[in-house]
Amino acid sequence: MPVYEYICKTCGEKNEFLESPGSPMPVKKCKKCGAIRLKRSISAFAYSPEVTLEDLGVKVVPRYDMRPKGPPPGGCPYEKAAKEEEEKKKKEKENPTFFL
Repeated sequence: MPVYEYICKTCGEKNEFLESPGSPMPVKKCKKCGAIRLKRSISAFAYSPEVTLEDLGVKVVPRYDMRPKGPPPGGCPYEKAAKEEEEKKKKEKENPTFFL
C-alpha cells in the first residue's frame, strides 16, 4: 500500500497517510491542528539497498526456476504424434491400399 503525503492548508504541517487502492477514502485530518483542508503533495519514494525482501520475510523465487527442466515423463507428446504420423505414412507406402 502506498504512503501519500498531504500538506495542511491551515498550518502547513506535512502529514503521511497509508492508502490502499480501491478502498473508500476516509476523511483525512491534520495530525497537528485537526483541520480537514489538506492538499496532496508529490512525494519521493525511499529505497534502501541494505534491506532486501528476504530481510522482510518475503520468499523470492526466481522465475527461471519455475520453467520445466526438459520433456515431460514419457517424452514430448508432439514428438510422439509426429513419429506416429511418420510411421503411418511409411507403412502406407510399403503396403498401399487400393479402393475400387
